[in-house]
Amino acid sequence: MGRPRDALADLALARPRLHTFGSVMEEFEGDLELARALRDLGQSREALAAVQRALGQADAVRLQTANPELRAQLQTPLRPAYDLKLELLRDRYEQAVAMGREQDASALAALAFATADASRARSFAEVAAQNYSPAVRRALAAELRRREELYRELSARRFALDARLERSGPDDSRARHLVADIAELRREVDTVNTVIASRAHMPGAPARTGRERMSAPSLPADTALVSYWLGSESAYAWAVLPGEIHWARLSSPTAIADQATSFHRSLTRLVDVPVERRLQDARALYAMIMQPLEPWLSRVRKWVIIPDGALDYVPFAALQMRDGPTESFVVREHDVAVTPAAWMLDQGRARPPAPDHRRILLVADPVYQADDPRLATVRNALAGTQASGLGDSYHSARDYRRLRFTAEEAAGISALFPAADVDELIGLNATRERLLALDWSQYQFIHIATHGIVDAQVPELSALILGAYDERGRVTDRAVRVADASLKTLTADVAVLSACETALGREVRSDGLVGMSSTMLARGARAVVASLWPVPDEIGARLMTEFYQHMLHDSMGPEAALGTAMRSMVLRDRAVDPALWAAFQVSVGALRPPKPAHDPATVKVATTTTP
Repeated sequence: MGRPRDALADLALARPRLHTFGSVMEEFEGDLELARALRDLGQSREALAAVQRALGQADAVRLQTANPELRAQLQTPLRPAYDLKLELLRDRYEQAVAMGREQDASALAALAFATADASRARSFAEVAAQNYSPAVRRALAAELRRREELYRELSARRFALDARLERSGPDDSRARHLVADIAELRREVDTVNTVIASRAHMPGAPARTGRERMSAPSLPADTALVSYWLGSESAYAWAVLPGEIHWARLSSPTAIADQATSFHRSLTRLVDVPVERRLQDARALYAMIMQPLEPWLSRVRKWVIIPDGALDYVPFAALQMRDGPTESFVVREHDVAVTPAAWMLDQGRARPPAPDHRRILLVADPVYQADDPRLATVRNALAGTQASGLGDSYHSARDYRRLRFTAEEAAGISALFPAADVDELIGLNATRERLLALDWSQYQFIHIATHGIVDAQVPELSALILGAYDERGRVTDRAVRVADASLKTLTADVAVLSACETALGREVRSDGLVGMSSTMLARGARAVVASLWPVPDEIGARLMTEFYQHMLHDSMGPEAALGTAMRSMVLRDRAVDPALWAAFQVSVGALRPPKPAHDPATVKVATTTTP
């Protein structure tokens, strides 16, 4: 801006009119600009009050529309207000530390943590609050059918556009027509989704949108909560342990984001990037984001991490820490889970009742190709089958190979349960129609081992890919999309998505990666295990079987069970490549019941202001 006094004068004239005639967004932006001008003039207290007024409009800004897609987009302009508030709080925090006012510094660190947390997981809360009871689904039957049709049409056009662009480039006239068709279909989808969301909202549902609270969640004695913020000016991390909170300024947010991106990219390129490059990236990123917190985090076994921005793509278990004269992976010493926000770990969150006993749903080894030998028994039926427009859809047209080891994976897991407690959709039964016909809430464990796809441009098309042919040899729509999962209610202790990149999704600032994994967590799963990049199915099968053994036989929680399975792979081969074992991560929506909460007055605060 450069002329803060002139800006104050202009805003003084404009703000009353904005309040009377302007939109909610204009009033929000006016208060935010006022806060920036006051900060430039050194009036930090007044700037903090102004940015707080702006954030008071946050819910009103997002609630201008019932369309979930537009609400997610409205999260982006709110981010700078939270960012500015954190910078103002940090200035006051450092002043308090310098003057030895530890109680004031502690309160400011807690308020900053609450500010960052209040911005997170808004989309998650809205997905969780939707009611799709049988009565609601009957009332919305026409809209749900229409949405399904629109997603199929979008899939077909997305596939056709990709093929056209690869063949002819963006100047091709047919490609331009397809782009226009896709835009129109997305507008129609938005309209249908607005109707669905408005009718599925539960009147009187608790507002689970991360309101600021001064206290951190109660934590078990062996657990630390680590929260990150990659802002426009600074990067921060909070380490929260029972009875204490520490706030550290990290290195440049741009440098952290670049290093996180480089690490993830190296993990996805198993063939042409050497393992040493991955290990270098793991060491460099650990030094940036974990080493400043080592004095506190090294004391506890379990880390629950709230990532931000590019850190959503990081397998924290595969970071390399220094262990005396040598270096070792984080998973050697710690069990790691991630969560979208601290507020959602509240033990008081209402959840559907859990199943009475350990039932598991296993979905694996679908039939993807017409020459699959399992179709031999239905060859005659298949010969007369027409694709009915489904065969050329975005997902169906792709050439997915058979995942042979997922059948072994399912068999190994099934053997751990009594036969009466296992429901299986294997081979020709592993179809979209059969999976969606089941009541997912009856299972304590859900395990889906199939292909998966993430569509970053049209995130609604991200999906689990099930069989292209059913038990009668008919061609089927194979995509179980994010929207399908959002209609389900889960009570599972663990849902495992043993498919490629199922932990990924659309990146929404402060909401994280909104996709299949986050949707299943929002719809009631206590934990979701999903992958950050493709892994060989043979290795994935071995890792998953051991994961279930530790949960069932050793009574471990999912993060401890996955950590133990990973450690066994590392211990068997100290040189094992993290690209092979570290792709899976556990996302949690609840902690185990904590010990009695500490008196807030005993909370300690770190006095270190820089790493």
